[in-house]
Formats: sequence, C-alpha cells, structure tokens
Amino acid sequence: MKTDDKDASGLSAFRALGLGMELGMNVAFPLVVGIGAGRWLDRRLGTGGLVMALLIVAALAVGAYNFYRVVARVLKWK
Repeated sequence: MKTDDKDASGLSAFRALGLGMELGMNVAFPLVVGIGAGRWLDRRLGTGGLVMALLIVAALAVGAYNFYRVVARVLKWK
C-alpha cells in the first residue's frame, strides 16, 4: 500500500489531514483564548459577560482571517 496516494485535488491523505487540523486549530485556538480571557476579565471587572462577548467576536474574526490565510496559501491565491 502506498502512503502517497493522491485524491482528486492532488493532496495526499496525510496532507489533507494536516490541513484539516491546521484549519481547526487556527479557528479554535483564538476562540478558546478569547473565552478564557473574557471570563477572567469579566470576573475581575464585574462586567457580567460583556468583555467575554466582545472577545468572542474578536476571536471569531481572527479565526476567520486565519482560515482565509491558510486556504489562500493552499490555493495559491496570494
């Protein structure tokens, strides 16, 4: 069995798996950091979830931008 079998898009199975993991981490990591920092700041400042909501929106924007950068690199859109 060859490990470098390519699918229709030219990516090997391992490259596709790595790409999927990279995309997932580029979206999940900012979100987790935003939630954690938001909860901590809300407790410190007593803002009742406002800071966390703002940081979640910011984290989603960062995650979407990271997603775009990875997809653009893969598709060579530069």
